[in-house]
This record gives sequence, C-alpha cells and structure tokens, in this order.
Amino acid sequence: MKKTILPCLAFLCIFLFSCSKEKTPAELLQKKWIANSQELLGSTIPLTDGSYLKFNSTTTGEDYKGSNKTTGAFTYTLSEAGTSLAIVDADSNGGNYNYTWMVETLTSTDLTISANLGAFGVTRIKLSAE
Repeated sequence: MKKTILPCLAFLCIFLFSCSKEKTPAELLQKKWIANSQELLGSTIPLTDGSYLKFNSTTTGEDYKGSNKTTGAFTYTLSEAGTSLAIVDADSNGGNYNYTWMVETLTSTDLTISANLGAFGVTRIKLSAE
C-alpha cells in the first residue's frame, strides 16, 4: 500500500506545483519596454538613447524620447489576441507612436511592432523589457 501511495503523492505534488497560469497578451505588455532598433526604408537603425514605451494596466502609458529628453503620454488598446496595438498620443512630447501597430512579437522579454507609415513604408520597432 505504501509503495502505491508514495508515487501517487509525488505525481500529485509535481502536477499541482508545475501548473502555472500563462499570462494574457495584456499582462505581457504591461511593463516598461526599451527601444533597441527601428527599421525604416529598409535600413535598421540602432536605438541607444534610452527611448522607451511604458504600458500601464489602466490602458494609459508613457513614452520617452531619449534624443530630445521629452516624455509624453498616450492611451492604448491591445486586441484580445494581442495582434494589434492602437496607440493614441495625448501630446507631442516623447516619441510619435500615434498609429495602429501590428504586434509581431510579444513575450515576457521581447516586443516587436510594425506599422505602415504611408510614404515612409513599413516601420518596425524592436523593444526589450526593462
């Protein structure tokens, strides 16, 4: 009897403690993301000035543009599937992210967004979690 109970108890403990809840796309997005590079007109430009996007749980956020040291505010809407991200800038400070972005990558450490900017074509921004 003891030989049967111990393996069953061990299996139950492993099962209970190994089950972790996956984060939703919204939960993954809600943090500060540092801009690493931007692809524009077919060229990749490294971004090393400390620019970032910070997404709060209240669908508001903060954008910082390191090149001119300005901070702006925005509101955002992330699709339930996490594939589309609409950002509406509240002011002209910070970066200009006032587009509907396609979310190409969203993990706990990486975020890649892209948007068609008309005459400039598609731009892609790669960010990493702080």
